[in-house]
Amino acid sequence: MYNLVIIDDEPLIRQGLRAIIDWSSYDIELCGEADNGIDGLRLCQELKPDVAIVDIKMPGLNGLQVIEQSKKLGLHIDFIVLSGYSEFAYAQKATEFGVRCYLLKPIEQTEIIQKIKLFREEWKDRYKEKEELKEARSLLMEQKIIQLMTGDSVIGTKEDEKQVAAYLHLPWHSYVILLVDNEGRDMEPGELNGLVASVRAWLQGADINGIAFVFRRYICILAEMVTVQDLRDGILAAAQQHRLNLVVTVGEQVDKLPKINVSFESAYSVMKDKFFMEKTDGFVIAQSRKEPARSLPSGDALKHFAEKAASAICLGSHADILRIVSSAESWMLSLGWQENQIKASYIALYTEITSILFQMDDKMKAVFPTLQETVEGIEGKMMLPALRLYIEQLLHELLQQWVKEKKNNNFANIVAYIHTHFASELKLESLAEQFHYNRTYLGKLFKTQTGISFNAYLDQVRIDKAKLLLSGGAKVYEAASLVGYSSVDYFHLKFKKIVGIAPSVYREKWR
Repeated sequence: MYNLVIIDDEPLIRQGLRAIIDWSSYDIELCGEADNGIDGLRLCQELKPDVAIVDIKMPGLNGLQVIEQSKKLGLHIDFIVLSGYSEFAYAQKATEFGVRCYLLKPIEQTEIIQKIKLFREEWKDRYKEKEELKEARSLLMEQKIIQLMTGDSVIGTKEDEKQVAAYLHLPWHSYVILLVDNEGRDMEPGELNGLVASVRAWLQGADINGIAFVFRRYICILAEMVTVQDLRDGILAAAQQHRLNLVVTVGEQVDKLPKINVSFESAYSVMKDKFFMEKTDGFVIAQSRKEPARSLPSGDALKHFAEKAASAICLGSHADILRIVSSAESWMLSLGWQENQIKASYIALYTEITSILFQMDDKMKAVFPTLQETVEGIEGKMMLPALRLYIEQLLHELLQQWVKEKKNNNFANIVAYIHTHFASELKLESLAEQFHYNRTYLGKLFKTQTGISFNAYLDQVRIDKAKLLLSGGAKVYEAASLVGYSSVDYFHLKFKKIVGIAPSVYREKWR
């Protein structure tokens, strides 16, 4: 809409101008009236209308004086002059001030409409040019801010500094950079532009000193003082409209504009680690990394976690699964691993867990998810909390399948117990008592289920564990003790019998 003011000391003239023309049909809004030149000039300063209909003879200031002062103030207004005087001097003076429409009273409706139509075409061009200049200036200022923000260059001249300060209405009390990204994929250009427009509207509506623009794949906000909560309240609806899961990081507050590179670097460094962030109320916000685990398992850590998880699955303990996944995650974070390393380790962990379970019962291969499905599920998780939840759910599903298949088969629990307690003094008698079996029957059951005796099975499990320890660098006597052999010589005999070479030779081979 274009704005119009009417300045005339005759009430009937003002009333007639309001009534004889349907201004809205020409996209014009009557936004103010004045009955004297002084108030009329004030209206022009405050409202900056596109067009003003002004009388020549008025108290305070006459119409020509209003036009002259408006030009001196730099106001771009098209004036339509109304006059009861046809003298050439008035028309000549109005022409000197750039007036192109000089009408004599009484006014003809068609004359005003004709002039308005002509002005409207010029206004369209003027507004288009104005918007283009505004956009060009905005882009120029954004470029200067980006150069400051990234440290590519500094503001070189006092004139540049004045331009940026004027554009941002500086100085501010403080300066902070916020970066906004999408949780999964990169935002499309239309989504970026739509969200930037929402952020700008929010900044203006909330009366927050700030500017929003697109930088690389992010929406960047430079503001005086704003929090993630403020931003969430302002643009969450727009994010949901575009079906975006936004990630927001807040940089360090600085006290001067040239220091915003410090704020940007702190926000950007956190954004690079967005995989490790937590989601809150539809936004992902920065979270500190977890503290390193206090005590880490010796030997092959992933195999250690896999054995514990397999045991928890066999025993039907969901609580133990949650604890094991949490411990594994803490261990990975303590090593400073990044997203790809953590995902690869979870894939390896799942593979080892299923391998242990398949050794106990290869029929489970038919009911467990395929490795490909699992890998795709893990790779598709963009945030560590979501990945952790997926792993927990995955292992819980394994637990349910295992319990479903084994609910009438207590022998699997015995096997699982051996795999987790192999280092203790296991005896067939103690196992029979613990699991409520007759000793002789349990011995026969072992032979039937595994094809070997209990003692041979226990030796096989222990030697398999010893091989892992030796390949990881453990000494022979350490491996013997850790897997349950009190005599190194006896361990040596058992190892060579099962593996075919001495434990020291096996260790050297892997070392």
